[in-house]
Amino acid sequence: VKCPTGCKVGRRSCNLTIEGKWFLSSALASVATFESLELLYTHGDMVQSLPPIAISLGGNDSVPVLAAAYFKSEEYAARFRENAIVNYEGSKTIPSSGSLEEYTKLNGYSSLPYAITLQAHPE
Repeated sequence: VKCPTGCKVGRRSCNLTIEGKWFLSSALASVATFESLELLYTHGDMVQSLPPIAISLGGNDSVPVLAAAYFKSEEYAARFRENAIVNYEGSKTIPSSGSLEEYTKLNGYSSLPYAITLQAHPE
């Protein structure tokens, strides 16, 4: 959808969803935990909604989808979301039993996102 406020260029911080916090913090646990993501952008459009095989990893009040993960199926997307909520919600660190590595051992590599999109919007 064309962005009603026109083309934009810049850097924007977006708050991560529970799924985004779990995914990035678990994948990069030795580096840091994440609450937000800094994105460079240029755009003239915006994401209004995601298909059932995708989940939002971060956004803001105006544009809830600034980063998204895409999965092989709706089942994998739902499983990933449920695991992220169980293992991250309410905590600032990733328990070892709830890491992305443990998730992959239990569910297989095909359960991980096959694509990640990042699209910062300053609206």
